[in-house]
Amino acid sequence: MAYEGLFGIGDAGTLNNRDLVQEARDIEKHRQDVLRFKETQKGWEEARAKARKENRDELYDNYFDTGEIHINYQDFIRNRIGSHHQWLMDNEDESGNIKEDSQAEYRQRELQILDQVRALKERTTDYNATVLDMRNEGTNINLYKRAEDGTYLLDYNENLFLEELIKNNKITDSLPVDLASVKGIPQPTKGSTEYIKNQKTKKDGLLYNRDKRETMSNNTKTITAYYTDDRLNVIENNIYEQLNPNELYLSNGDVAKSTWIVDYMDKSNQTRFMEDNTLGGIDNRSVLDPLSDSYNNDIADLYAKWLAKDLTKPLRQEEIISEEYVKPENDDEPTSILTQADVNLYTKPTPSDRPEGNGFVIAKNTYKTVKLNKHKDTRNIRESDLYSTENQSQVFIDNETGNPISFNNIAGPEASKTGEAVSVLATLEATMQLENGDFVGLYEINDQYSALVSFDDIDGGTFKVVKDEAPSQQLKQFEYHNLKQKPPTGTDDLSIFNKSAQEIPAQEISEAEFIYKGVGATSTPTYDGKISLFNREVDFSGHLTKEDTDLLRKKGVYKIEWRPTQTKAGDIIVDQEKNGIILKLPYQSYPLNRVGFKYGMMDIIDEINKLQRKS
Repeated sequence: MAYEGLFGIGDAGTLNNRDLVQEARDIEKHRQDVLRFKETQKGWEEARAKARKENRDELYDNYFDTGEIHINYQDFIRNRIGSHHQWLMDNEDESGNIKEDSQAEYRQRELQILDQVRALKERTTDYNATVLDMRNEGTNINLYKRAEDGTYLLDYNENLFLEELIKNNKITDSLPVDLASVKGIPQPTKGSTEYIKNQKTKKDGLLYNRDKRETMSNNTKTITAYYTDDRLNVIENNIYEQLNPNELYLSNGDVAKSTWIVDYMDKSNQTRFMEDNTLGGIDNRSVLDPLSDSYNNDIADLYAKWLAKDLTKPLRQEEIISEEYVKPENDDEPTSILTQADVNLYTKPTPSDRPEGNGFVIAKNTYKTVKLNKHKDTRNIRESDLYSTENQSQVFIDNETGNPISFNNIAGPEASKTGEAVSVLATLEATMQLENGDFVGLYEINDQYSALVSFDDIDGGTFKVVKDEAPSQQLKQFEYHNLKQKPPTGTDDLSIFNKSAQEIPAQEISEAEFIYKGVGATSTPTYDGKISLFNREVDFSGHLTKEDTDLLRKKGVYKIEWRPTQTKAGDIIVDQEKNGIILKLPYQSYPLNRVGFKYGMMDIIDEINKLQRKS
């Protein structure tokens, strides 16, 4: 049956053979019709406003016509108008005019009533127009959006709106009922989506449970979830069989597999296939269409295999599902709380766009907010405590005028004085590294200003580890800062964080024999820190340089394969083959603004040395 209005339930229809472009045009035409009707209503409102000035006795009738506001809203607005009408009676002078001292309140009340009437008129128009559209759609009622509880979004929003209107005397604007808000243009279901979903949710599905790998590094236990290649190869082959182009249509041209054809005929899939494969100069997608005169069975089969592999790519990405700090069993043994990711981050600082630097540029991903409930540092700061360099001092800006202001003026009349030195009480809000490599703390002053103080002048003991808690990000920054300032005797770099990374002689691989590529058909990071993902070139952090790969060749590495993972990177895998060492490096491939390799060369060399010691 067709839609019956609020709380009515329509029959679910089919999305097959829909013209999504025409549906979008219909919604826009409908929206324009509603806008024109509202313009007509505006003219009626202006005429009624004029009538109200001439005769307030017809107050009720002159605010709206009965049909303009939904019957469910009318009690609310009539009560508001009645209350307003009574106020008018109470505030008239002997001549029947509004008292002089009540004019301002009268205008405010009148505007409020007008706004409420207008809002309810517009909602009534939107609601009625949407209900009419739903009735016209009939069995295509499932084109309309659903709320979280499964009811139509139109009904869900209207129910909440009436609750607020009746119980709390409140008009809620955030519960729309217009057509554009509640009518969706959903894409037809893809066969691959349904198949993979079933394999993940059904207990006998190949993807119901993921395998897990546990690793330990720098007192951090990491658990990584993944699917084995054996299972994924079966999934890929099953998808390929369903995408067989010769089985997508019946002999009379009708669709045989209504969901899988959505995957197969997807324009973006076909375009990427044509771009990724050399087809002897053929670049017309019609060769993939079994109903086309240009159909080429061999190319279509190649496309089906490529598409099956492409659709399973996300499943081949590993995911770190937990990272847990583990307190060392022997507390007397010196250990570092820094992971290689920390070392990589702080060794090569890059600029961010954070504005809190008082004229200095903050390094990307190093701004760490202090947890005040655990590590509170409040102190008096003097001008001599402010961080500066030989060429630059901090800049303070007046929040009201936008003009520069001196530190002494910020300190203000309540600041304490010790001789000539003016100081002000401040609380440490965050720590960070600057683009130049220095570490500073950001102290908040009077909830309005902030000042940067060098780590050299801050007591890092505030962030000491309590009981079995993991070290804070601030403590890691202080350890890096202190080790850079005073490295252990005989060292001049950060190799102390990877004590096992000692050189072991190996058979050098020639440059001609060396292979550097992405696994399968995936992209390969360039030596200058770029990679092509989803037809876009993006930045790749932690990339290897040509010098890095030359060093790895000398250590016996003949192949480097880059493996994409969906979120955080997995483990480095090192295997010995007859041609030499094969190195599989995981990198985070999503989101596109965080693509990169979280390990460093010392981690790679450490894993190679472990393999060589075993053999």
